Amino acid sequence: MPRRSRLEVVGSPQLILQRGLATKPTFRCATDFRRYLEDLRASSALYRCKVHAYALLPREVRLLVTGDDPGAVSRMMQSLGRRYAYYVNARDDSAGACWEGRYHSCPIGGDSHVVLACGYVELSPIRAGFVSNAAAYRWSSYACNALGIPDPAIDPPMAYLALAEQGSDRRARYRALLADGLDSATILMHIRQGRAWGDARFLRRVARMFGDRGIVKPRGRPGKLKPGSSTVSHLLITLSPFLLTCCLDSTHTLATILQGTQS
Repeated sequence: MPRRSRLEVVGSPQLILQRGLATKPTFRCATDFRRYLEDLRASSALYRCKVHAYALLPREVRLLVTGDDPGAVSRMMQSLGRRYAYYVNARDDSAGACWEGRYHSCPIGGDSHVVLACGYVELSPIRAGFVSNAAAYRWSSYACNALGIPDPAIDPPMAYLALAEQGSDRRARYRALLADGLDSATILMHIRQGRAWGDARFLRRVARMFGDRGIVKPRGRPGKLKPGSSTVSHLLITLSPFLLTCCLDSTHTLATILQGTQS
């Protein structure tokens, strides 16, 4: 079966998860982390990609990246994977891949979702149990985006810059948003399914571009229609995410559909 192509919305950030092999440590020491960041800067510059956030964990990497050209993020990740695999094989006197298959990714749209995606990446060390305070983890971009410590790998997204005019106010606003909490399970579901995460306007755009393939699907089988349920409820259950998105785009259209079910 051919591999499903990734969703790409040029100019919109992609949230990326890449896991290392369970049999081989991806990062063993500070030298390894520094080497990966050097390779990240080189590959992102080569393919004109902007890195907005990163978190390097011992056996996985999380990134938020925007490509200026079609296919740019994919080419950046291929280049980055090859560069770091070459380094790891030289380090371990071994051969072969150092990553667990393909990386997972999903497109992100809408200012609040982009900012929260940055936070999702930078709070990864807390969720993984490595630290209790994101500022204590050395190998993420939290120090840059939340505390103002320069990081040559980071190019903040416009959504982050729009939080406030002054840098100190912007960082305070960002920290406050992260303190409110994230629905990390939902974000991870979008990444694993490779489906868009964003506001209603962005999801409508993705639905027009990719149809059902762009919209996240709940886990498990659809629930059965309970006795006594209305025809309207049945209609909403059976509508595809794409059609439902289109209906919600127009209250007039939705009203017409509802009237039709009652006749």
